Amino acid sequence: MQANTAEKQPQRAGAKPNRKQHKEGKRSARKERSVSVWLLLVVFGSFCLMAIILGAVIGYGLIGDGAPLDALRYDTWRHIFDLVTENK
Repeated sequence: MQANTAEKQPQRAGAKPNRKQHKEGKRSARKERSVSVWLLLVVFGSFCLMAIILGAVIGYGLIGDGAPLDALRYDTWRHIFDLVTENK
């Protein structure tokens, strides 16, 4: 009888949660944390990819002598790769 009345009563502000509530709270916090970690990784990866692309466009187009959008073409990267790996 005591257990039923204890579950129905609201907890005081400073009272500790019982074990069941504590476990449920841990699970939901862990689930929220894993979602936020994955979201952080996806956002960070997207920013890194955008920075690499933007750096290539600025470096090839504005600093170099080429057209900015040529930095995104496959032929440009193939030519650079051939220059770097050329046997002497």
